[in-house]
Amino acid sequence: DFYGSGEGHSVPIGLNRGASGIDGVVASALGFARGLQRPTTLWLGDLSALHDLNSLALCQEATHPLILIISNNHGGGIFSFLPIAQQEDVFERFFGTPHAWSFEKAAELFGLEYQAPASLADWRQAYRQLIRSGRSGILEVVTSRQGNVQAQQQWQQVLRASFPVSS
Repeated sequence: DFYGSGEGHSVPIGLNRGASGIDGVVASALGFARGLQRPTTLWLGDLSALHDLNSLALCQEATHPLILIISNNHGGGIFSFLPIAQQEDVFERFFGTPHAWSFEKAAELFGLEYQAPASLADWRQAYRQLIRSGRSGILEVVTSRQGNVQAQQQWQQVLRASFPVSS
């Protein structure tokens, strides 16, 4: 919602905070797809995916495919945007919660398609291919927590310059 304009095609959007913000997100998306009676895409973080891995089993029985786009920054990257990120003595252990996992084996375990595109062009191709397949699957996008923060700061500078707020 930070960068959306509200213009363009109408797209149904569902939100689920889950317990503690991350639990049950995959299961909720499968319910959303069933309610819509159409394929659905879920964009979620790595920790949310890890907290709901067991719901990947439900993808095999889904009447409409679910495409999971997992932003894997190897931990709680969203917290890198908060002031607590400057508290190096506690940040990594309690907020960053680093891990070294990939989701390829999880996709294999639950019989899902899997791709880890390395560029935006590769991502577009992989996403379109997965949609055409009619199967549920995972697109894992590996990012850098620090790089994400820097990119958002750059986008905000461009937006401020493009759309100045008058006082």
